[in-house]
Amino acid sequence: MSVVSNSSPLISLGKLDMLFLLKKLYGRVIVLQAVYEEVVIQSPEEDRKNALSVMNLINDGTIRVETIEIGKDVLSETLGRGEIETIAYASKKGANLILMDDLLARIEARRRNLGVKGTIGILYEAYCKNFLDWISFQSVIQEIILRKDIWIHEDLCKEVLMKPGYTLYLMESM
Repeated sequence: MSVVSNSSPLISLGKLDMLFLLKKLYGRVIVLQAVYEEVVIQSPEEDRKNALSVMNLINDGTIRVETIEIGKDVLSETLGRGEIETIAYASKKGANLILMDDLLARIEARRRNLGVKGTIGILYEAYCKNFLDWISFQSVIQEIILRKDIWIHEDLCKEVLMKPGYTLYLMESM
């Protein structure tokens, strides 16, 4: 399975101390140079621990940094450089899944027939595969709701907690 990640799931999972799930769920995850720069190089001081955690995953081979030349057809004023590189790479290489949270980027990825999953979907998949029990899953979702530095809509978190058996919806739309 070829999985490419944008910065938001890496940042969110890092803040939740859940980056270990990437290796358990996907084995290896590809990030593009722009994503690496955003998460590791340009991370603010308060996110240095997260940047170091991502570096550890790079060093152990869980995350591999790639580069891509961007053509004019994927440029968009509404998407960031990391999102553009992630979508372009996944399109070009035929990736099975993109990990990203930004709604406009997800719409663009789906327009290109790419599979997309966000942070909540990753956590739910970990629950479904018994890497997290229900209590741990609920706790992490509650933490997302309470944190001001993770930008996942509270309504989405509450919806997930109310519908634990609604796997098809969550797996396809997160």
